[in-house]
Amino acid sequence: MPGLGRVNGTYMQRLPQAIVKAAVLAATSGEDAEFAFEMEAAEPIGFNRRRRNFEEIDPWLKVAVFRQKSRRLFLLNYACHAVTLGPAREVSADWPGALMREIESGGDRGLFLQGYCGDVDPVVYLNRRLGATAADLDLYGKVLAARARKAQDRAVFESEACLKAAEKRIRLPLLESNREFPRVRRIILDWRKRAEKRHAAFRKSPWMENIPIQAMAVGGLKILGLPGEVFCRYGLTLRRSWPALTTASSANGDIGYLPTRRAYGTPDDYACYFAPKFYGLFPFSPAIETILLRKSRSLLANL
Repeated sequence: MPGLGRVNGTYMQRLPQAIVKAAVLAATSGEDAEFAFEMEAAEPIGFNRRRRNFEEIDPWLKVAVFRQKSRRLFLLNYACHAVTLGPAREVSADWPGALMREIESGGDRGLFLQGYCGDVDPVVYLNRRLGATAADLDLYGKVLAARARKAQDRAVFESEACLKAAEKRIRLPLLESNREFPRVRRIILDWRKRAEKRHAAFRKSPWMENIPIQAMAVGGLKILGLPGEVFCRYGLTLRRSWPALTTASSANGDIGYLPTRRAYGTPDDYACYFAPKFYGLFPFSPAIETILLRKSRSLLANL
């Protein structure tokens, strides 16, 4: 994406091979396991960056455990941007990587699903915007790993758990907007060139089509995946009906930020009006909150 650094060619060459190798190992090394799901409130490692407080964050660490004879597999879910170190030249797994290292230090295995954290940044940003160190993300990893083990100690395991899944393809309305952001004029000019080429098609059909939303359930665990950087309030709202809901952002793709209707009331909001230009897109309409919540509720109700 323009203005967001350069592609690391070596990393990109290694990545597909690593994914295939992991998938083959997983498919050929299946083992019976008992399953349990639990939640644990964790000391917040993130804050709401729009509000600059802790009033609209998701404090719950969701912990699914598959217990095998030789080890446990943890599937963990928490909502906070993985940007503790700020802009950096190296590829980093940031605090989720620190969490996985801590979980796996005793021989277990871990997987991580990023929650709905579109407006949640690491709490270290309240102290200093840049200059965080590896010690900061290691601290986050230790805090969440300790809470995951607490949850595992309380969990009730079952030997049989039914797997269910559902998917919908939807479309979301777009908004014609040409707001200026003078400090990043080069990116705006690049976006404008691409937008002009697409403008006639946009006026004819101002929608983004074929957007996947997916839900899965294993025992008491329910996972809802949306293909973007989803604002935290989506998860908080849906959990009123499904208290144990696990949220997965950037699932099956990344169409950019998915803000709440209220955020569009801020004229220069980064997520609503500026970030879409990185993707070469027109912004989404404020109506997406109503649409996404309605479609998500329908999908979850069918599990």
